[in-house]
Amino acid sequence: MPSATSPGPDGQSWPPFSAHLGKVDSYNLELSSRILDIITRYKLQRDVLSTKSSQGAFGFLAQIYSKVAAGDPILMCLPAFPFKSPNTSTKVLGRLPDKAEEFALAHLNGLCAAIGDVYPPGAKLMIISDGLVYNDLLSVPDKEVWAYGEALRALSTKKEFHHIEFSRLKDLVHIDVPDALDEITYVANATNFRLALLKLFSRPEYNPSLKISEDEDTCLTYRGYIKFLATDLQDVYPVGEGRSKSKYKKGVEYIAKQMLSRGDAFARAVREKFRDRLRLSIHPSTGENKMSINLLPTDTIFTTPWHCSIAFRLDGTTMTGPRSEFDSNGDLELVYEGGRPSYYREKTDLLTWATEKGGIISEPIYPAGLIIRPAAGPKTLSIEDVDPAKVRAITEINSPVVLRGFRNTGNRERFVYKAGEMGTPLPWKFGLVLEVKDRGADTRGLNNVLSAEWMPFHYDGLFKTEKRTNTNGIEELVSLPPHYSQL
Repeated sequence: MPSATSPGPDGQSWPPFSAHLGKVDSYNLELSSRILDIITRYKLQRDVLSTKSSQGAFGFLAQIYSKVAAGDPILMCLPAFPFKSPNTSTKVLGRLPDKAEEFALAHLNGLCAAIGDVYPPGAKLMIISDGLVYNDLLSVPDKEVWAYGEALRALSTKKEFHHIEFSRLKDLVHIDVPDALDEITYVANATNFRLALLKLFSRPEYNPSLKISEDEDTCLTYRGYIKFLATDLQDVYPVGEGRSKSKYKKGVEYIAKQMLSRGDAFARAVREKFRDRLRLSIHPSTGENKMSINLLPTDTIFTTPWHCSIAFRLDGTTMTGPRSEFDSNGDLELVYEGGRPSYYREKTDLLTWATEKGGIISEPIYPAGLIIRPAAGPKTLSIEDVDPAKVRAITEINSPVVLRGFRNTGNRERFVYKAGEMGTPLPWKFGLVLEVKDRGADTRGLNNVLSAEWMPFHYDGLFKTEKRTNTNGIEELVSLPPHYSQL
C-alpha cells in the first residue's frame, strides 16, 4: 500500500515524512496543503469515498512537498484524450475535437493557473494520449487517432493553454522511429508502438477477471468501460440478425477486459516514464494511487469530452451528454465552428441582431461569459450596430460580454452615446469615462489606474451612495452598485 513512508506501485516512493518530521518546513507544508486543496477542487464528483483516499492524499501531499521544498514546478500527468467515440450518431458530433475538448483543456489549464496563483514556480500538466493503446479494440483507425491528437495540439496552441503539455505512446516505448513523426510514419508504426508496449510492460500473470474481483480501483474502471463501450460500439457492432443483445453484452465485456490488460501495461509505462509527476485519472477510484478529476465543468456523469457533447444555457452554465439528448431538445440549437458542428446552446433572440449587415456570432468563454463578433469579419459592423437592449439583457444574466471587431469603439462621443442607450451611466468621481492611458500629473492622484496597465472590472462601493430608511426606521447609507461595467 503506497504511502509517504513506503514505496508505491513498481517501486515509486515519496519523501519519508514520518522519519524526518523535525526537518519539515511548516511554511512549505502549509503551501503544499493549499496546492493539494486546489487540485481537490477539480475532484471527480463520482469518486468513491474510501479510507484509502486519506492514505493516498498523504502520499500526494508528500510528492507536492518535495517539489515545493526544492522550488520546482508542480508536475502532473493525465492519461486521456484518446480519440472521439466511434458513435457519431448518438454520442459525439464528429471525429475531431470540438467545444467540449476546448473547455476540457481550458479547465485543466485553469487548474495549473490556479496553482500558479499561490505558488510562483507554477504547474504543468502532461496529457498522455492512450489512443493507440485501445483504438483497434474499438475499430477506430490509427489515422483518426493521429488526426485527433494533432487537432488537440493545434487547439491548445491557438487558445494559448501554456500549462498543457502532450505526450504520445511513442515516448514510452523507445523504438527506432523518427523523432518528429508525421501522419504517414505515425500510422505506419502504430502497430509497432502497441506491440512494444505489451512486450515491455505487460505482465503474463495479469488476470483481468481476478483483478476485477480483488481490486476496487480495477473494478471501478471496468464498470466505467462497460458503461461507455455499450454505446461506443452500438454502430460498430449493431444488434440485429446474427447478434443478440446478450451476445453484444458479452462482446462488450470481453473488450473491456482486453482494455484492462492493456491499461495495466500502459499504467506501468506511465509510472516508469513520469515517476516524478502526480498521477491524475479520469476514472473513479479509491484515491489511493491516483487522483480522479473532472475534465469538464458539469454536474452530469459525462465528464470526458470524447464521450459526449456540450451545451450552454443562456446563463452560461454547461450541460454535457450524448448528442441525441441535445438533438431532441427543442430549446437547444446546434452551433457550427469552422464548418463543423461544435456545441449546442439555448435558443434566444438576444444573440441575433444586425442581420441586415451580416449579423453577429457569439462564442462561450471559459469559465464564464460570451465573446461577440461581427459574423462577416472584423470592422464590418460598428458600435452603432450594437443592440443596446439585447446586450444589456444578456450581460445581466451571463457576463462578461466581450464585443470584439466593431468599428468606432475608440470614438469617445459614440462610446458615451452607446453607454447611454444601455442605461443611465454611473460616473466616476472625475467624470463619465475612465481613459486607460498615462496623463501625467493631471489625474487627481489616480495615475496608478490611469496608466497603460491592465485594469480588472471592479466597483469599490464607496463613491455612489444614498441615504435610505431601513425596515426598523433607521436611516442608513446604502451603496448603489452598477448593474454591469462597460469598457
